[in-house]
Amino acid sequence: MRCYKLSIILLILVFGATDSSAQSIGDTSPSVLLYYKVNGFGINQDYLSNRQSLDRLREMFSLERSAVFPDSIELQIASSPDGAIHLNESLSHKRARQIQQNFSDLRHLLLNNRIKLRVVAEDWTRFEELAIADPYVTKNEALVQILKKETSPDEKEQVLKQFANGQYWSYFVSELLPLTRYARFTFHQPKKIKGSPFSISSAPSVSINPGESVSLPSIDVAEKSYKQRPHFALKTNLLFDAFSAINAEIEVPIGNRWSVSGELIFPWWKSDKENFTMQLLSGQGALKYWFGNRTAANVLEGWSLGITGGAGKYDLQIFDEDGEQGHFYNLGLQGGYAHRLGKHLKMEYALGAGFMRMDYKSYDKVYGTEYGNIKVFRYPWVEKRRDWWGPFTAKVSLVWLIKYKSEDKKGALK
Repeated sequence: MRCYKLSIILLILVFGATDSSAQSIGDTSPSVLLYYKVNGFGINQDYLSNRQSLDRLREMFSLERSAVFPDSIELQIASSPDGAIHLNESLSHKRARQIQQNFSDLRHLLLNNRIKLRVVAEDWTRFEELAIADPYVTKNEALVQILKKETSPDEKEQVLKQFANGQYWSYFVSELLPLTRYARFTFHQPKKIKGSPFSISSAPSVSINPGESVSLPSIDVAEKSYKQRPHFALKTNLLFDAFSAINAEIEVPIGNRWSVSGELIFPWWKSDKENFTMQLLSGQGALKYWFGNRTAANVLEGWSLGITGGAGKYDLQIFDEDGEQGHFYNLGLQGGYAHRLGKHLKMEYALGAGFMRMDYKSYDKVYGTEYGNIKVFRYPWVEKRRDWWGPFTAKVSLVWLIKYKSEDKKGALK
């Protein structure tokens, strides 16, 4: 009888201390929430309220064989509505697998249908509930209407990111999105106890003999969080490709807001009839700053502005027209925008403008000489100079992002 009373008291302690934030609007069943770090799928006990929640779960699972253990438990795993939905869905499934490994008590409960497992790619419902209940959000009626509008998750995310120049999205990232990455245990009231066993006023008293102790099972929680970040991006300018101008570019992110890139353009074509020449060897570099809310998930995406410069040499002759040989350099600003096409593919549009200087010589093509067809520079044989202020480069680039995955063991528990 004493064990029965003690079980009731422990159940009261578990649910009496449950955070109100652990329950959705309209949900009356007690819940316990464990929160995940960004891109993490292990539980860090020092993150948010995880330490208190783990204590409650230890107490809860200690009652498994008692009469007051819940009839059923619903375990919902979710990721935050930030980033591509297919990536978040994969992350939620990883979290579900990992939590079953962390909590050995879950395995046989799942096998015996005592736990109903639900995996959610992005919990927009919880996010919208949190946002609409936030006074900072509700004072902006236009923002509330965006949140309530029925639309696709990715479309709504993009609209929210652009709203008010990203001001509110930055607030969401810091204050609300961390509360949408979770594992939620919802305990449904056992049928064997009449009335609510979660009310302190209805709890019977219990006495424990001196020296008597209650042992609770330990939970091995291993933090095994992974981060995906790009090594670099490979690019090709489709505008150059359309004119058979071979080109390649590599861009390396520096943190979330900066990147450095280098580009090589090297078409070296000459027709068999020698009436067409397009030879160019050019190198271009850029240092870019990326605007807006930056995370590892959206690196090298959005709007950017940077410094660009380069140099090269060329020989151009178009179908028996006058030819020109020379070298050049340029320096200016480059603005652009990049968006995602898929998991590893992006498109980027950019325009560079500033100062460009060209030193060149003009020539004529002379055919049938004793030396064959030759190029004859025009008299006087001096280089001319051409200075230009304005646009000097345009890009419509296909981008392939090369990523790596590394384990983040910070805050791990053994």
